[in-house]
Formats: sequence, C-alpha cells, structure tokens
Amino acid sequence: IPVFDIDPSGERERWFDTTFKVTGSVYNYQSWQRAGRLQAFKPMVAQPYQWGSVIEFGLLGNGRAYQTKGWSYLEDGFVWTAGPDALLTLPVKTMTTHPLILKAKARAFLAPGKRDKQTVHILINGQKAGTWIINKPGFQDLSLVIPAKLSANTSKVVITFNTPDAISPADSGYVNDKRTLGIALHSIELFEHIAYQWGSLIQFGKEGNATPYQSRGWGAPENGLTWSTGKNASLMIPLVALPASQFTLRAHLMAFLHPEKVPAQRVHVLVNGKKAGSWVINKPGFHDETLILTKRLLTHSDHMVITFHTPDAVSPARTGLSSDKRLLAIALRSISLNQ
Repeated sequence: IPVFDIDPSGERERWFDTTFKVTGSVYNYQSWQRAGRLQAFKPMVAQPYQWGSVIEFGLLGNGRAYQTKGWSYLEDGFVWTAGPDALLTLPVKTMTTHPLILKAKARAFLAPGKRDKQTVHILINGQKAGTWIINKPGFQDLSLVIPAKLSANTSKVVITFNTPDAISPADSGYVNDKRTLGIALHSIELFEHIAYQWGSLIQFGKEGNATPYQSRGWGAPENGLTWSTGKNASLMIPLVALPASQFTLRAHLMAFLHPEKVPAQRVHVLVNGKKAGSWVINKPGFHDETLILTKRLLTHSDHMVITFHTPDAVSPARTGLSSDKRLLAIALRSISLNQ
C-alpha cells in the first residue's frame, strides 16, 4: 500500500521477522504479540538411532527429524516444548533387551513467584518411566534409568516429555509470548545400561567406557580423564548381583589443587544417598583412593548410585590459573568395585 494512502489513525496488522504480529503503533509495546515463527526447512529423514549417539536440537541440530509433536520453533542450540506433551520418535538401529539410560541437557522455563519449578514426567512408549523436578535456572545434565520392559525388543522408542507445570511467558508477566513452555532441550542420548561385572574397570576420558554410567556433574571427556564439574558428580551403576558382604571402591584420580588457594579437596562419597566415607586429597597428581563399603548400602536395589560431593570445588578462573570457569574438584581416570 502506498504510504501516503494509509490513514495514520487507523489500525493495521503487519509482521516483524515472521515472529511478531504488530497491530497499532510500533512504539507501544502492547501492540506487539509473539505469534510464532515461520520456518522453512528441507525435509529431514529420521535415521535409525544408534545407542550412545547424541541427538542435538535447535537450528543446526539433527533433532528435528525425531520431533513428532508438541515442539516450538527451532532456536540457536535448543528447542522448547510447547504445550503439556512433546514427543520424540526414534527408530532404533538395533533392538535391545537391556535397560536404558536417558541422558539430557535441558533447562526449564522458570518465573520467580509464578513458576518456581517444572515437573517433567518421562514416558517411554506410553508408559511412565520416571520424573524430573527442575528448580534451578540454566542448562543442566539430567538422567533417568529406563526399565528394560518399556523398550525391550521394539523397533522404535517414543519418548514423551509431559510438563504439567508448563506456562506461557505472557502469563508470567514477561514478554507477550503466549507459547506454553516447559523445558528447552539442547541434546539427549540413550545408552544401553549393561550390568556391571564386579572387579571390572570403568575407565574415563575420550577412549573410556564411563559415559553410560555418568549421571550428572561431569565435564566433557578429555584424554585419559574426566573432571567433575560443580559440587556433586554421580555415577549410576547397574549390578549383576548384590555382593556377598562388604566391597571396595577403588578410584584412580587427582584433585584440582592450588598451593595457596586450594591446598586440599574434600570428597564425601555417598552410595544410594547414604554417606559411605570421605577422602581428603592434598597431594598433586594421579593416585589411588579406596573405600570399604558395606552391603547394607545396596539393600533392595539392583543398581548403585555413587555420588562424589566436593564442597571445595573451585574454578581455575577463581584461582587465577586460567580463564576456565568450571567448578573443578577431581579428575577421574578409572574406578573399580571389588568384592
């Protein structure tokens, strides 16, 4: 329409960046409504999923091929769930009879005073597998053990993220965004959860086999080691059988130390949430630490969750050693459990 033919007092509808519908004066924030984003992509075929491979979401990821329902538009490195249910459908390359571990990097939509947590129920092929409660801001590592009966001998795995606490930014008093948001997914992985054989070595780092056991609180695998990041790092280890009596945890590790600012690292070891013992590491370099554990820590459980609580974790940036802002405490090279 020729600009001189437009009545300046009249209201008209136009679009900005295919995202906002503007009705009225552009200088009035109430004229702007987020109405979605039109995105055109070439069709993406869902390749058969291989256990342990990473599915990444967002504009440059491969997750779009597996998104089947309940997703918002793609953003830079992630995609939000939109509505109470969001589904991923994964055709699998090789059927399994083992339990699975679902690992995800995600963040929740939180609004202080309006929505302080997001409850996320995970369903596998229509059956409930577990729940996450997310009450901290930012992206974080999440994990879940999926019983074998939910995914055994099936040619596809349908993952449903049910978010009953989903809420729109508009209803939270933020921007006029009416999407109903639950969680934003950055990536997911599914691993076969093969039971641990007593006495075998779990090795960390790029060439190791520790990744399927790592639950949360770990950095990216490096050459021959993996750092704990934050104050807690956990391992989920399925067991072939319970030990006959007590057993020994042996860890080959080193601590992040600084002669003046971090003279020692305290490491409190919890097994299935129960305090099992502690180490105080004040010498540099890799060495072995051991702990005698009792069978009662594993009562009524077919898997073991080992948590390393490290209250002295600190970033290299804080000590002036480098610009690395990760909270580091211990670097693991291997662990073993011996009866």
